[in-house]
Amino acid sequence: MNDELLATIKRLVNGGRYRIKIHAVRHMIEEGFSERDIIVAILGKSRIIEIYDEDKRCLILGRFLFPKDLGGRHLRKEGGDHEKNRYV
Repeated sequence: MNDELLATIKRLVNGGRYRIKIHAVRHMIEEGFSERDIIVAILGKSRIIEIYDEDKRCLILGRFLFPKDLGGRHLRKEGGDHEKNRYV
């Protein structure tokens, strides 16, 4: 099930059908990454590490490179609303 859900999320993100939720925006500001970084992390080698059925969202582990130090970092981003647009 996780593979199918992740494939659906990737397809929607790749097609621009997603919204960035305020939780992710706060992390972006605090940690210095961008919407593009989130997209790279999701579309790259990522995996679902937790599903929250009651909230129709999931936690995705992905990776991108920060240009400042070229060091990779893991970020937790939540995707949700399994039936419509995905939320990050």
